[in-house]
Amino acid sequence: MTEPYQPKYAWKRTQLDENDPPTDLDWQGFDGDGYVGRIRKETNGPTKGRWQWSGGYPRTHGGRPPTPNTGWVETARHATQMCEEYWDLAHQVMTRLGGDGNDSGAAQFLLPIGSRAMHVFSPKHPKSHFDYSIECEEALDLPMQELIDIAVQAGWSTRTVIKALESVAKNKAIAYEQDPDPEDDPSETELDAEPLKQGADA
Repeated sequence: MTEPYQPKYAWKRTQLDENDPPTDLDWQGFDGDGYVGRIRKETNGPTKGRWQWSGGYPRTHGGRPPTPNTGWVETARHATQMCEEYWDLAHQVMTRLGGDGNDSGAAQFLLPIGSRAMHVFSPKHPKSHFDYSIECEEALDLPMQELIDIAVQAGWSTRTVIKALESVAKNKAIAYEQDPDPEDDPSETELDAEPLKQGADA
């Protein structure tokens, strides 16, 4: 009988701020100060009951992080394993900057977005497929992490950056509903508009 996977790194419940109490459904992993990744259990939608994993990569390393860095599995332990294996793989395939993480490494990190791994892969499913939106989340996960890292390197706190991105995304969504892309499915736009309007009124 195969022994269950035993995590190698430290994991703790996710808490972004005092208004977001930690639960057993959302965890973050750390290798010392290194961010190994995050796992969370989906409680709604077509992936309800499954665990999403999103792997981190070492900020002391440069080059293109391996992909995919996120996915869905059946258990928290498996999600933990995927994050930790991704973290270890990133150390193998990426190049350490500045030898010991000194200022030369930080300077190399602050490259233009287009010169790093800010790449979004194309969808494999049509818009009508139930996994289309989930696939989009997976495609944006790594570029979003890149953007967060760049902002943190510029001096902003991680929590502030995440909250700012949430606000910017909400405002973009509201603006989009007022002036949608003509190529988008009208029925899709109408379905998405109502919750956005409710959110704007809240």
